[in-house]
Amino acid sequence: MVTFVVLSIRLPGVVPSPSLRAAATSVRTPEPARPAKRSFSIPAGDAFTAIKRFFAQAGEQLIYRADQLANVKTNAVQGDFTPREALERMLSRTALTVKQDERTGALAIIPTPVSSPPAGNSSELAPPPHLQSIAKKKHRKYEI
Repeated sequence: MVTFVVLSIRLPGVVPSPSLRAAATSVRTPEPARPAKRSFSIPAGDAFTAIKRFFAQAGEQLIYRADQLANVKTNAVQGDFTPREALERMLSRTALTVKQDERTGALAIIPTPVSSPPAGNSSELAPPPHLQSIAKKKHRKYEI
């Protein structure tokens, strides 16, 4: 079973009326504003705890699969950053990365895509021409 978690903030006492919701769907939504920098102080540690601290400090929507956070150690984040910058720093050099929905601005934590070499094109894996002779010598088998 896969568990998705969505963290978001709702202002207390603010409940959109049905007429407001209907009007909002008929009006073209503007581009999301560029997020302001915030002060972050998140120590390095396990991803579950770090994500909770990030959410408390950023106040941004965050979507992730709980099972993908298991056994992930995050980096410390100290300083003033946009929420995306802070999350990218926190997850750098881990198996996770950040993706942002262009329309809503919501942040998602996803597995880092694994790039595979193109099929049938081994030239990209070969060393540059000036290093090929060195590479060949290095991989030579010697028999005694």
